[in-house]
Amino acid sequence: MHTNSNIYVWNPSTGLHKQIPLSPIDSRLDANYLCYLYGFGYDKLRDDYLVVSVSYDTTLDGIHSRLEFFSMRDTKWKEIEGTYFPYVNNYTSNNAPRIGSLVNGALHWLTLHEDLMMDVILAFDLTERKFLEMPVPDGFDQELEGCDLWVFGEFLSLWAVGEDIVEIWVMKEYKVHSSWTKTLVLSLDGNFIPYFSPFCTVSGDIIGTNGGTELVKYDDKGRFLEHRPYCNDPGGSQVALYTESLLSLPSNSA
Repeated sequence: MHTNSNIYVWNPSTGLHKQIPLSPIDSRLDANYLCYLYGFGYDKLRDDYLVVSVSYDTTLDGIHSRLEFFSMRDTKWKEIEGTYFPYVNNYTSNNAPRIGSLVNGALHWLTLHEDLMMDVILAFDLTERKFLEMPVPDGFDQELEGCDLWVFGEFLSLWAVGEDIVEIWVMKEYKVHSSWTKTLVLSLDGNFIPYFSPFCTVSGDIIGTNGGTELVKYDDKGRFLEHRPYCNDPGGSQVALYTESLLSLPSNSA
């Protein structure tokens, strides 16, 4: 959870939380880095939780990216150096950072490869602690202003808003490009759901938000079921799904 420049990791099941210190680079007076990609996940090899951050700073000699992660076990930030990074996120309307989708031990973001001017999926392997790139599905030609990654059941998935519809693509075999399949098309016409964004599945139903102010539910056949408000702020509010756990976060004293 971000609060201005602070980051908190919070377990809603226990109420326990930890504040993560700012990166040492953030404390430099000459740095003005802005986070545009971030995520949180578990490194099962080291029994460690990582907060991953990608940020940039614009200077007279160009744009500089900073890639780093915070280890909950080591309680320190580590910068990933020597990595060429041509990826940018220009798909959020208010310059808000994009959160990574956690699948198969890696965080995933939809990005633009600036050198090639191609839409790609950027992944960070939490065990290998390195970035890798995957192409978007063949036949996917939506404008990325209205799409994002999410987790459909247990699969990496991509949703895209068209004219009165939402297409859902699923990678049925991880890292196998040919396994991408357009699985569902949800109809928005007549349901007064102009800004639908799916974010999770519950008992087979697809749950999403409409403009960040109400929850919307479709069944596994793409049929509209119901919607209900959850936020009175016209600007909307983000919603997230979590898995209940009574485990404590690791630390260097564990």
